[in-house]
Amino acid sequence: MKKQIAKSADKIMKKIKSPNFRTFLVFLLISILIWTIEKMRQNYTVEINYNITVAEVPDEYIVDTDGLDPIRAVVSGDGFNLVRLPNKRHRVLNINVSQLRKTMIDGQKTAILMPRRYTHDLSQTLPDHITLERIEADTIYIPLLKKTKKLLPIVVRDEVSLESQHMYSAQRIVEPDSVWVSGTNNIIDTMQAVYTQKSPAVTLHDTISLSLNFDLPHNVEVNAPCVQVTYPVETYTEKIINVPITAINLPQGYNFKAFPPTVTVTTSIGMSKFDKLTANDIDIVADLQEVKPGSKQQKIKLRLANYPDYIRTISYSPIFVEFLLEKRHVTSTK
Repeated sequence: MKKQIAKSADKIMKKIKSPNFRTFLVFLLISILIWTIEKMRQNYTVEINYNITVAEVPDEYIVDTDGLDPIRAVVSGDGFNLVRLPNKRHRVLNINVSQLRKTMIDGQKTAILMPRRYTHDLSQTLPDHITLERIEADTIYIPLLKKTKKLLPIVVRDEVSLESQHMYSAQRIVEPDSVWVSGTNNIIDTMQAVYTQKSPAVTLHDTISLSLNFDLPHNVEVNAPCVQVTYPVETYTEKIINVPITAINLPQGYNFKAFPPTVTVTTSIGMSKFDKLTANDIDIVADLQEVKPGSKQQKIKLRLANYPDYIRTISYSPIFVEFLLEKRHVTSTK
């Protein structure tokens, strides 16, 4: 069986390689080309669609163009010219809504479009030697949907990170931080915020501003073209400060002494705030609420009570200190 298949394949290859077969292929291709040219020279009638776009819509209304039927037109021409027809995306008729007659249909304000009035406009979109035979659509009703407005906050969808030894010197700045949105009631009522399109991933080593477009539902408009987001970034460094310990809830009539009296505080801080930070900006406290005078307690745990929010990281040592409560001497006056 394998030998028969091999013999048959060998015969076929010999025929393909023969001069007669090559001549046959050449004449076959020439015949197909002549047939194709003759077919392309013939006249054809085809139907094409024009999508409707709108302009000059009254401010209080919105038009859902996706819900409109396209305008169907019949055109004719030979095959060579018909292949030059604009593609579907470019077959568009822009309608000035303010110039259309309006009426009420089932309580809905509606603009009335008569496509045949735009025969000349549609003809101008066709290549030479293609004829617009007729427009199939008679009347198209365009609902004018009542528009509503709402002020909403902006939610930024970003993907940013910081390079090593860098920090944010302040919160990011979003301008504007809210926008007016407008659209139909059924969509606007469900919206709680306006989201930006997701930004590309970026690693920051300096202050940068990004312009982000909005990710809006269909037929929703905003009163700003985009949002500007600024990320304040700077290099950070280490700063070490000796901070005195502050006693709180000290028993009446006693003085507090800690050993040591100060704590070493280590911070990571932006270069712009390096000279600004002092020991007065940080509170390390010893809370004596549970300490009774005369108790045998000799150590107390310290607590970081307050520090500026521009500090990136902060730590302190020691965490426990020895202390002493000394009774104050009262000097009597005669």
